[in-house]
Amino acid sequence: MTAKPPKPVLKALLVCDQVIRESGTDKWSVIGVYDRLSVSKFPALIGDLSVYVRLRDAEGTYRFKLEVVRQPSGPLVAVLEGDVDVKDRARPVEWGMRTGRLLIPAAGKYDLNLVMNTELIGHTELEFAVAKDGAA
Repeated sequence: MTAKPPKPVLKALLVCDQVIRESGTDKWSVIGVYDRLSVSKFPALIGDLSVYVRLRDAEGTYRFKLEVVRQPSGPLVAVLEGDVDVKDRARPVEWGMRTGRLLIPAAGKYDLNLVMNTELIGHTELEFAVAKDGAA
C-alpha cells in the first residue's frame, strides 16, 4: 500500500499573460500578472490565460484540477486537469499552464481553485468587468 502524499502548501497562484521556463537554468518568468480583465460585453469568450503555480512540502504523485468558478457559489466555468510528480519534498515545485478559451457568462468575481488529489489547496480571484468605453 502506497502512503498518501502530503498536502502541499500553496505559495503562489498567479494569473498572467505568459509563463516561461528558461531552458538551462529552469528559472520561471511570469509576465503580465493581473487580477481583473475588461471585455466589451457578456457573455465573453476569453482567449487563453496563463496560470503560474508554486507549491512547497509536496512529494509523490498528485492529480491537480484548476477550477474556474463564479462567486459566490457557481456555476463552474472550466476545469483544467493534469498530473504532477514531485520527487523531493525539500524543493519547491512550479509549473505554468494555459487555460484554453473560457466562456465567461457574466461580469463579476471568479475563483480559480487549485485542487490536489481532491483537496482544495488554495485559490486566487479574477474579476471580469465591462470596459468603461465599451471596448476591451
